[in-house]
Formats: sequence, C-alpha cells, structure tokens
Amino acid sequence: MARNGKKVILRAGIGRMGDLTDVDEAEQRLVNILKAVDPDWLYAITLDEEQVFWNDVNAKSGWVALPADGWIMDLYGEPRERFEKKLVKFRETGKPLIHIAWASPTWILYDKGDCTKENWWEKRGRRVFDDQLEICRAYNVPVAYFCTQQAEYDEAGKRIAPIRWGWRAVDPATRQWYRELEALVSGFKYLPADTIGYRCLDARKFAWAHAGSGPVEISFHLDEQGRKCVNWRSHLQGVLQGPGEHVLRTPYNNPYLRVKYSLDSSAADLTDGFAVTSTKGRVVTVPIVFRISWSEDGENWSEPVAHDLKETSQELVARIPRQSFSTEPIWVRVELIGRAGVRSNIAARLDWLQISAACEPPLGQAPEPQ
Repeated sequence: MARNGKKVILRAGIGRMGDLTDVDEAEQRLVNILKAVDPDWLYAITLDEEQVFWNDVNAKSGWVALPADGWIMDLYGEPRERFEKKLVKFRETGKPLIHIAWASPTWILYDKGDCTKENWWEKRGRRVFDDQLEICRAYNVPVAYFCTQQAEYDEAGKRIAPIRWGWRAVDPATRQWYRELEALVSGFKYLPADTIGYRCLDARKFAWAHAGSGPVEISFHLDEQGRKCVNWRSHLQGVLQGPGEHVLRTPYNNPYLRVKYSLDSSAADLTDGFAVTSTKGRVVTVPIVFRISWSEDGENWSEPVAHDLKETSQELVARIPRQSFSTEPIWVRVELIGRAGVRSNIAARLDWLQISAACEPPLGQAPEPQ
C-alpha cells in the first residue's frame, strides 16, 4: 500500500491485549516492528486496537483527556449530532485526530431496522457514512475507511473465512463499493480550501492538503466498465512553445500523474480524453473529418464512412444492402467532426456538398421489377 503512494496507519501489536505486562518487553517488540518499516510509509502508529491503557490500567472513560501524541477514533454508526459532539472533544485537545469510518456495505453493524444485507447500505448505512465524512471535512479531520467483507461462519459457529479487505473481497457488492470509494476519496484532497476546515478553531494546527481557493483542476470517477478515470484540466503557460515532446506539469504537484505530450501547430494527434478548450492567442490547426452514415429508422445508424485527411477532395460512398427495391425512406446523416479531442468547441463550415444516389444490383443479377 505504501509503495502505491498511500500512507499507512500501523497497528503495532505489543501484547497489551494479552498477558504481557512487562513494559521493557513490550518496548522491544515495538522496536523490532519498526526496524522493518520505512517511517515515510507511515501516517500514524497505534498500539493494539480500540483500547487505551494508562499506568497498566485499561481506561474505560475520560481517556480523551489523557496525555497522547494524537488520537484515532472509530465512532461506527454514531448519528450526526452525537458524532459531532464527540469529535469536538478530541479537537479541543489540540492533538492530531484520525477518524475510521465504517465503509463495509454488506456488513450490518448499526441501525439495521427492517433492512437486509442487500439493501442496508443504500437505505441506512450510507447516510451515516456521508454525515460523518461531512463533519470530518468541516473540522479538517483525516479519515481512514474500514471497507471489508464480513467473516464467514459455518452452522456450528466455526469461522471458515476471515474478514477480507475491500480489494480482496469475493462479495461483488463490496468489491464494487471499494472501487467507488477509492474514486470518491481520491478527489477529497483537491477540494478548495474554503470547503474544508471551516469549523476549525485554529487552522494552523492542521496539516491536511489543500488546493487553494481556485477552481478544481482534477477529479476522479469510475467509467461504465468500472475503471478508475481522472479528469484533468491544465494550461500551457510556461511550456516551451517550440515543437517537440514535453512533460506536462501535474496539478498540485501530484507525484503519481505524469503525462508526456507532443507540441506542434496541429491538434491531429490528440486522443480521446484530451481536448483543446482555449488557445488564448495561440493558433492551433484542427483537422476536420467529413463522414456519412445511414439508417432505416433514424435511430439505429450504420458505421460511418469517413474521408481520408490526406485527400483534399474525394467521393464518399455508403452502400445500403437491400434484397429488393422499396419505397421506404432512407435516412442519411452528414457530420463534420473537429478532431481536437472530446467536447471541443470547434466551429466548422461546409461550403459545398453534392449528394447522389444510385441502385446497384449484385453482379450477374437483374433487379426485381417493382
């Protein structure tokens, strides 16, 4: 995970949940763990899980006031108002805070009501998830996501499969939600500064990435095939104006995006996903493709026949297969396509067009009389 650019919260098991009470032995366990870990991989370290110890006593209440470097909380299922009140108590300590949000769509942990495993997340679980994320953004609290598939047990209560993390889940709903979640949160750190931390008492205490107050230049989503996509707007200011291959600077100095592009006076080499939206004083030559297609009903169209860009003048032929002559109309569509990437506002003008039609029977056969 760390090598893929994601910071890790390390849960270091040092025996506090078991019979180990020797502090020196627990310290040595932690030293041995950290020997194999690169500190740059880590966002935080927590000792064991969901427990607070103080002077060898497992603290059950009032522990938020204990000395600590920071806090990790997992207020699973807490409704909006109670969640915010508890979060404020942590923020008042002035120490770093991380919230772990319940993000397991088929594991019903709270507010079940009359829901089933199949519809609980959509009807109830997702609402709490969204509320907690909104509060965390308001107070500038980083969030980790507990996205898992529940462990499986046989009829005798014996566990036959462990808890699986979202990317290893065999349940299709959990795997799909994990991909959606990854796309959703990828865009959070690029939100304008005035949409995050607006309820903080002192913004100088926090160290979450902000994109400033300008427009969002990058966003993430899943396409129809479930692939993660990135939308990225950039400009060419400061880029060498001479032809050649260049590297385009990524927004917010993102180290995981790198795009090479060829700069010349034509947009002919732009592929799907890239577009010329503004030149501001520069001249860009945009090739225009002329093509025709046909349809029998005006809705279902044939594959278009396009002209060769290398030819300045040519004849396009669309062949319409028919078993016999018919009086039914044929739809013909004429298109001018500006090849400057998708969604480009390119104006094109057709000065002259001639359309003719002819019946051409198969070789060796005479047309049927009508």
